[in-house]
Amino acid sequence: VPAGGMPAVYRGYHCLVFPSEWPEPFALTPLEASAAGLVVAGTLTGGSGEFLREGDNALTWRAGQADDLTRVLTRLAAEPELGRMLASRAQAEVAQRFTLGVMLDAMESHLHATVGR
Repeated sequence: VPAGGMPAVYRGYHCLVFPSEWPEPFALTPLEASAAGLVVAGTLTGGSGEFLREGDNALTWRAGQADDLTRVLTRLAAEPELGRMLASRAQAEVAQRFTLGVMLDAMESHLHATVGR
């Protein structure tokens, strides 16, 4: 699937399950899914822990804990409004914090501050 087609792919599902058990430096997949309006359920291992917040913009579980994952997915199935609310919050946060322009501005600001020291 070309990158431009991924939002449509994400929207074809109810939830992105991101079961990372190792500390990825920056988890792009949950951000992409959130940008497309898909609710994310994931572990807080590595970079995903910098974005996913339990009950605020996602549902989370402890890495390697299948019972926790079962609890999260059962909850999402039983509370569809919760999933919509989490997805909406995450989508707004991605638009505010993780667009290319916002991230480039932050890097440029950091570099100017560093050079100015």
